Amino acid sequence: IYRRIVAEQADGVDLFLCETMASAEEARAAVTAASESGKPVWVSWTLADHGAPRLRSGETIAAAARALDGLTVAARLINCC
Repeated sequence: IYRRIVAEQADGVDLFLCETMASAEEARAAVTAASESGKPVWVSWTLADHGAPRLRSGETIAAAARALDGLTVAARLINCC
């Protein structure tokens, strides 16, 4: 699905923002597809509303960041928390 989204938008954007990612797996899928465009990629995770800072999936921020190892990401952000 992310590859189709990237293909439809690639000619009209300067970068891809994979925003409000709730899990490491979701972020990796979105960043992988966006990276194939050759454009800069930003990723932003959303955090759970309560407790220790974790993604909504329960994963730590560090684990989510490690899930992107090997992919080029120009910015790592947090939003909607």
